[in-house]
Amino acid sequence: MHVCTALRPHHLCDSEEWNSIHILRFPDCVDESHHRERELILAKALGLIRGMDPGKGCIQPNGETWRTTFALARARMMGIPSTFYFSMFPPESDLRGWAKLRARLRISLCLLPFRRLVFCSRALSRAYGSLGCIRAGRMALVPNGVDLERFRPPGNTGEKEAERRQLGLPEKGLMILYVGGFMPRKGCDLLLEAWARAESLHPDAFLVCVGSQGMRQTFRDPELQREMGDFQSSMAGLAERLESRGRLNMAGEVNNVDAYYRAADVFVFPSRREGLPNAVLEAMASGLPCLLAPFHGFPESGEEFGAAGNEFLRVPHDADSWVAAISEILGDAGRRAELGQNARRLMERTQGWDATVAGLANTYLGLMGGDK
Repeated sequence: MHVCTALRPHHLCDSEEWNSIHILRFPDCVDESHHRERELILAKALGLIRGMDPGKGCIQPNGETWRTTFALARARMMGIPSTFYFSMFPPESDLRGWAKLRARLRISLCLLPFRRLVFCSRALSRAYGSLGCIRAGRMALVPNGVDLERFRPPGNTGEKEAERRQLGLPEKGLMILYVGGFMPRKGCDLLLEAWARAESLHPDAFLVCVGSQGMRQTFRDPELQREMGDFQSSMAGLAERLESRGRLNMAGEVNNVDAYYRAADVFVFPSRREGLPNAVLEAMASGLPCLLAPFHGFPESGEEFGAAGNEFLRVPHDADSWVAAISEILGDAGRRAELGQNARRLMERTQGWDATVAGLANTYLGLMGGDK
């Protein structure tokens, strides 16, 4: 397997191997336009596959434009199959009338060159199936998967306290954890508003937020940059008004997120639109009781997250509900343990990496085995 991307100034080399995956970085593919850069990388990747034996390669781009659609259509006629992986619920699902009809036409045309469409959740497959003319035979359902050995509950209270010491967090008290980018779509404004009202009710609790803050290199769209700038300013003002700023820890991006899960007592995720967020799967695998908002793309009862009230708690998108839910779960140790144990068992049954690897392997091997 090869991962193809652009060579940027901070990269130390143009190729390396990581976990048996060859990473190739092309020096002449960097472009201010994210779409143009994607097109340049795709052209290089197709060139690599053309140099292989017929039937030995397929390609999975990380996005689509009209130009990549035409390039993949030509590649398909040359015997190079392609797959597309869906990781986000479509905003077009909220459209109505002619706008939705136009969106269905665009999506159907853009997806025509792809031989297989891979979905990580049933909700995503239903949403895109309703928008585009997609035959069931073109769709593959492959769970995200989670490393059940890395993301696991702490062995005992002593291990949890040790993790907190290593992370520089209070060893005592109840820790609420959020993992994800700090942005409007993730509902971070709702979380801080709820915490500002709940913190005085729980003087022994503290909130830790792990994930990117502010602008990232991938945020190239000017409208998104303005939105992120305004959001960060408003969130900074709200954080300043908290009664006890010492009980809000903005950890930023980390490379040991599994340790934060083991150090926590409760996981919160008030997002508004997702695909199937790995953070939730990791929290469940870590045996944490999870408070989840019903984001666009939320699995139906009994699917990837299990059932509300059994494997997680479902909390509406309003601050009053989040204050009440946080207070309820912090005050009931038995309920926390029950939800966490149920969540861990569900992940062991359904989201282990073995199933994910097997699903992806079957998809790729089926394409390269001559399935048209």
